[in-house]
Amino acid sequence: MNVASTGPPHNSTNDCSPRAARIGLLAIVIAAGAIRVATALLMPVISRDGVLYCWQARDLGAQGVELLRSRIYEQHPLFAASILAAQRAARAFGVEDSALAWQRAAQCVTLSSGLTVVVLTYLLTLRLAESLSPQVPRRVSALTAAAFAGLLPLNVWLSADVMSEQLFLVFYLSALLAAANAPRIRAAGSAGLLSGVAFLARPEGVVPLLAAGVMVLRGGASSKRRAIGIAALAISFAVVAGPYVLANGRFSPKLAKEAVAVMADRPAPARQMAALVRESVPWFVALPRAAYETIRGGRVLLPLLAIIGLWAVRRDLSAALPALLLWAAAGQLMLGALLLWRHGYLDPRHMITVIMALTPFAGVAPFVVFPVRSRASSETSAIDISRLARTGMVAAVLVVFAGYLPRIPNANEAHLRDAATWLRSNGAVGRDALLLGGSSERRIAFYAEMRFQPWPENIPDEAVRTRAFLDHVSHFRPTAAAFEIASDAAQLELRGNAALLDAVQRDSVLGKALLNQQEYYASRGRSLHLLQFDFMGAAQQE
Repeated sequence: MNVASTGPPHNSTNDCSPRAARIGLLAIVIAAGAIRVATALLMPVISRDGVLYCWQARDLGAQGVELLRSRIYEQHPLFAASILAAQRAARAFGVEDSALAWQRAAQCVTLSSGLTVVVLTYLLTLRLAESLSPQVPRRVSALTAAAFAGLLPLNVWLSADVMSEQLFLVFYLSALLAAANAPRIRAAGSAGLLSGVAFLARPEGVVPLLAAGVMVLRGGASSKRRAIGIAALAISFAVVAGPYVLANGRFSPKLAKEAVAVMADRPAPARQMAALVRESVPWFVALPRAAYETIRGGRVLLPLLAIIGLWAVRRDLSAALPALLLWAAAGQLMLGALLLWRHGYLDPRHMITVIMALTPFAGVAPFVVFPVRSRASSETSAIDISRLARTGMVAAVLVVFAGYLPRIPNANEAHLRDAATWLRSNGAVGRDALLLGGSSERRIAFYAEMRFQPWPENIPDEAVRTRAFLDHVSHFRPTAAAFEIASDAAQLELRGNAALLDAVQRDSVLGKALLNQQEYYASRGRSLHLLQFDFMGAAQQE
């Protein structure tokens, strides 16, 4: 794609040399990679969604395109397909098929994607600086933004864990970079193709498509050329995304009001099966909450620096790339608000695209707020106040980021791996072994390599929930069941679970089938209870 400058010629005397920029970017990528690898290796378990992605990849390899027509998974397929490709490549080199092999294959995808995001942030900021004042040091600004992207704790976590956001960002940011050259036909076609690939990872891939469409329509070309550009965008997007939409039978399963219970023989609404505590949010609160989650995800200082940069370059926001980044950020912010209002939940990771769209503005902010003085003038001053201010702004962000980096994701959930080890040591594994549990406990089934069956843990009424648990155990006759108990009654999915163990022991059938039980301390007043059943042995005793 063409990333040539369209702005005024820049004075390179205050900028670093191309060679120094390449060395600096390489150093940032190496440091970011080392942090991500260390975090991935120290993380005791992957996230709940990460298990679903690994299972989706496994089932995609077994069922192929047929899986896209099912309602088992609501995730778009690109991330799972990438995990499958990495796992097949590892298997070709003799790596044994196991849960850990699937996890490492997925982490290879997220790690490489996270480092690519750092490079793309550099390129976007380089292009943004070209459209601003000639005094803005292009390469130094781009290196600053790349350092922000490389050390942002949320980026590190998403790169080390098994989550789809980093792979999605690779194509999302690439689409924005291509769209900056619209209304050129080739650029419009490239933006459409990359948006289509981003859509295969997450439904938000339509945002760069729409932003590129605005770029084409506002361009100075003739009406005929703009029409051709829009057609190139739409056709190229449809070529990539169309087959998935046709195979799936709807635009996106994630837009459905009710999700399908994963691997459930008796499907239930998502509001019963999901472990997330959902809340009813009025429409006028959703957008401020989405902005709040964006600020949280950027650790306050990065969004604040981006806002400062936006204010400083407000006269240049009509240029191609600044406007494109703003439209993309605004579109993602609206989607985050819609997610909260429609589905009742929102996490900072859902706002990572907004943060990354604003990061280039944060990269140039120190150099537009405190312009770089020429070398001649700076030599006449014993202390360059502007330089100290710029250094302080950048250092403040990086120091805050560094303070969060020792925090290992999922560090308080190592007991889930211990539970899986206990099940394996007690023979509760095999092709037919089944674990009944909540969405958090599906990770036990993943590491123990068992089948998994969820139960409606989010039923508010404690008596009804206890009855539902007993019914699920009686109906599915699992090899083991797992649930957590919390002293904090505010945790909806754990409320009343203390009665489950007593109910199992009192039940005339289940009490006899209960073979072993194990308890693990989790954290924050939580404990995990693991029950092993032997229904066949209980039947023989009768």
